Amino acid sequence: MIQIIEDSRQQATKHDLKNEYFNNNNIKVLRTKLPFGDYALYGDFTLAIDSKKDIMEIAGNLTKDHARFKREIVGANDFGTGIVILIEEDKQYTFDSLITDYKIPTYKNKGWKTLPNGRKTITHYAGQPMAQFNIETVVKIMRTMQERYGVLFEFTTKENCGKKIIDILYNNRDYYKEYFNNKLQNKKEE
Repeated sequence: MIQIIEDSRQQATKHDLKNEYFNNNNIKVLRTKLPFGDYALYGDFTLAIDSKKDIMEIAGNLTKDHARFKREIVGANDFGTGIVILIEEDKQYTFDSLITDYKIPTYKNKGWKTLPNGRKTITHYAGQPMAQFNIETVVKIMRTMQERYGVLFEFTTKENCGKKIIDILYNNRDYYKEYFNNKLQNKKEE
């Protein structure tokens, strides 16, 4: 039986498709706090997966929270853990297809919030983008971080995410561990 650890800070109700895959495939999930990432193979912390719910989340991490994100990757490397950033979306992407095909989602309706004085104000309009970032810049940052820090960015659909987690941590772990060992070795030699 495959046993994986899911970080206890993951919101349990927001990962139904993954948990359904794990349950249907006899994969035991233990929930506890992980030092890095959201998923790891039980007993093996040389490889961890940090899952992102969509492109907008990773874009925020790489632009607004860049210094913190970089510190976490470097900290994992120093600990001997390779990190795969697994980005979920409604369709499968690659770096190249992100640049050509990705469109920032837009709001479907006008948004309102109530101010302390009781008046309402508009927060956004229908058709307005939900975020402001340049996808080409985000892809460039991803490629640079892969090269400099050895982190890997992988893409999956939401429906396939559970399977992809098991593929990375268990079925293809030797490939990923070799990749990270080579990156860490090259870093030490520099």
